Amino acid sequence: MESKVLIYGLAVWFVFYAIAIGLNQIFGHFRDWGADGRTTYLVYILFLLVTLFVLTYLLIKKSNISFLQEELIVIGVMWFILTLVVSFLFGVPWGGRYWHRFVSLPQISLGDGALILLLAQLLAPITTKFVVDI
Repeated sequence: MESKVLIYGLAVWFVFYAIAIGLNQIFGHFRDWGADGRTTYLVYILFLLVTLFVLTYLLIKKSNISFLQEELIVIGVMWFILTLVVSFLFGVPWGGRYWHRFVSLPQISLGDGALILLLAQLLAPITTKFVVDI
């Protein structure tokens, strides 16, 4: 595996995380203005999912690297681990939830989308490559 693959993957993760923090601030203002918290959170998660897959698509198509399946799996695992570490160190996206609540079955109707987003980060590189190759 080339180090360039990991560096590109890390760069995309940093861009995604910066966008996630920015979107969190924007959607926080909607909640402050009286928007429904659950709806705002679900739209926020949807925006993040779309952003994740667009960034992954750009990584695969525009980086001029022919990614192997194993490299994409490593990138997904790297994103998964980085997000967990940063989240539990700084508590940014999970809003101070306890570990047992975080890993419980997400209830989308209640606005629990963090686990789905985390799993999407794990699977985004390999599924995007599959879709791109079709």
